[in-house]
Amino acid sequence: MSHVIAAGDLAVEVLPQCGGGIARFDCGAHEVFRRLAVTGACSAHDLACFPLVPFSNRIAGGRLPTPDGELNLACLPGYAPHPIHGLGWQRPWTVEQSSAAALVMGHAHGADAHWPFDYAARQSLALGPDVLEITLELRNTGAAPMPAGIGLHPFFPATPLATLTTHVAAQWHADADVLPTHPEALAPPLDFSAGRVLAGTALDNCFAGWSRRARLDWPERGLVLDIEASEAFGTLVVYTPPGRSFFCVEPASHLNNGFQLAQAGVADTGARTLAPGETLAGTVRFAPRPD
Repeated sequence: MSHVIAAGDLAVEVLPQCGGGIARFDCGAHEVFRRLAVTGACSAHDLACFPLVPFSNRIAGGRLPTPDGELNLACLPGYAPHPIHGLGWQRPWTVEQSSAAALVMGHAHGADAHWPFDYAARQSLALGPDVLEITLELRNTGAAPMPAGIGLHPFFPATPLATLTTHVAAQWHADADVLPTHPEALAPPLDFSAGRVLAGTALDNCFAGWSRRARLDWPERGLVLDIEASEAFGTLVVYTPPGRSFFCVEPASHLNNGFQLAQAGVADTGARTLAPGETLAGTVRFAPRPD
């Protein structure tokens, strides 16, 4: 069952049973997130945005460092050899509270081969007349320390003039498995500080030193979107697959494969370990407006 929340010209349709994901986010007649028709059994690949818990992006080979040694994670079907995007996007969420302009969903996990820790996640969506706020909370409900991360994976409509403006300090080189290997100085085409058209740029990269603010412009659509993330989201992932109808600008709490990088002594990966009962939380604000 879908849930629609609305305020002013903004409307969001949510599919709790489908990974706690968003099916559409509209500003009047404009699609803010890409919109796909969901027919029959839903798939996370039909979604406009989904939550990333208890980690963001890939863990190389499923090898998860923990204070008690390395654990081997099972992969979701079709995604071997690297577990990807956590578990929440593939699991049903339960509606805990709902109103005309807000929705709160929860997702609880018991330790298994995919993630050998207990956790509880909560996703809160709140609409104002001109902004969508999404808050993610991840709590360690087990008895052992737990590696942890959160993020959001929105999909945006790709157009010839779609432009990203944001400030980042460095890009991470990605290998053939789309895993970061080392930071590099920003190449001029990847300096988004003055705005860069994304068409023709093939990226699946992490960016460090993110200002936690970004702007997307679609001049031919007459739409602007301002994105603002709280302190928990220190990493930006930009995904611009050639020939596809979408691109992604993803706030995340840690680098792709950040747990292994941190174990290897790499600084500033964003990788966290939650003590029993501890919570990691952050909010992302999406403010669209006609231009």
